[in-house]
Amino acid sequence: MMKTWIKNLIYLLPALVLFSACEPQIDVPAPSSGSVDFSNYLAVGNSLTAGFADGGLYADAQMQSFPYILHQQMNEITSSDFTQPDVKGNGSGYIYLTSLAPTFDEYAPEPDFLTQLEGPFNNLGVPGIRLKDITFNGYGSSPQVNPYFFRMLGGKPATTSYLEIVQESQPTFFTCWMGNNDVLGYATSGGAYGTTGLPVTGLNGLTDPELEFKPLYLALVAALSSNSGKGVLVSVPDITKVPFFTTVPFAAIPLDKATSDALNSMQAFGGYNAALDGLAVLTVITPEEAAKRKVVYKEGSNPVLIQDNDLADLSQPLGAINPALGVYGKTRQATAQDLLLLTASSVIGTLAVPNNPSTAYGVAVPLPDQFALTNMEIGWIKEATASYNTIIKNIASASDLAYLDIDPVLTNVKNGVFENGVKVNSSFIQGGAFSLDGVHLTPRGYAIVANAIIETINTKFNSSLAPVNINDYRAVVFP
Repeated sequence: MMKTWIKNLIYLLPALVLFSACEPQIDVPAPSSGSVDFSNYLAVGNSLTAGFADGGLYADAQMQSFPYILHQQMNEITSSDFTQPDVKGNGSGYIYLTSLAPTFDEYAPEPDFLTQLEGPFNNLGVPGIRLKDITFNGYGSSPQVNPYFFRMLGGKPATTSYLEIVQESQPTFFTCWMGNNDVLGYATSGGAYGTTGLPVTGLNGLTDPELEFKPLYLALVAALSSNSGKGVLVSVPDITKVPFFTTVPFAAIPLDKATSDALNSMQAFGGYNAALDGLAVLTVITPEEAAKRKVVYKEGSNPVLIQDNDLADLSQPLGAINPALGVYGKTRQATAQDLLLLTASSVIGTLAVPNNPSTAYGVAVPLPDQFALTNMEIGWIKEATASYNTIIKNIASASDLAYLDIDPVLTNVKNGVFENGVKVNSSFIQGGAFSLDGVHLTPRGYAIVANAIIETINTKFNSSLAPVNINDYRAVVFP
């Protein structure tokens, strides 16, 4: 028996050798910088550049920021240092899952989080920074203005601007992912402060594309390129696609028949609807406007009742019909074209008046404006984002810099991407790409961004940076 086995093996060995010789050989290019110099890499941007995740900046996430990942790949070609304004442990504090219900808790900030550090830093990602902040002399003057930039100013005057630090850096290569916060504050506040935002600061507003965004972006690129450095300009993503705006459904009110009938009665919204019809007869509003504002409930899932500040205010005419109706002057039910913010999930169904079930937010009392984006507000966000990206793309072309349109990358993530059998998508918590704040990425999400930048660098500058395996980086941490 043994002899037969050995004989068969002797016959099999030449075949195995022949098969092995016919296997295709994969030609992996040697790491090369191509036409650029990676010896002094600088990353400028906001929280997405800093490695912000789960509502905070903490050590584990910061050490897996996309610039840090990118530099590790550059180090295979050109050995160099990459310094970040390191935080310790829990850093600024961040949220974490306590159960899969889901429930959350929050780690407190480290006691020394606000200790100032001396640079220079290669990662200049500052959470919260907008284009309109880069020339502000005093942006890091105190933690109350911007604690993250304040930390970077150890040894520098409090009046030092972000642009001045960039000018001093003299990078040989850079990535610039700036502009997200020029729309994000407006979006995450539900457009409650209008497109101009708060007085003086313009916080929670939209940055004007031509008057503010374009000249400041030109100044930033000029500073980045002053040492003949090359780099990648990354577009502003469509932020309305992230879980913060896509998780809470517009029809989030489940009702039984008895409750829906009670809400539709003349003592409730039946009387309100009749009042709208009366205003239409009096030509105060059109019949179409009346139909848009009517509130009708049914058994099953129902749209959330929202306040829409873009509607004409009918408080006075409604209040003249019935004083109790005055609070519905800018009210309607949400539609599929509206977006409810993640923060709305903790408000919908709660009581405006304690122990009074007839005052449930989103059902009998309109959900306040800061918890929803209306179709009109979404349109303004998309219009501003498109204008910013046209500016960025044109500047990249004129300056012979690489341009990365990040939106298709994030759209692919939204639809689901596979790597070595592991699926990653933008679903809140389970998807793996976005962290628990619903806006910022997980380390795995940042690895996806790093690979997109690597591909862009290789294409534009004839480099051969190696991509990373995104599964080497974690997703959301489960309890």
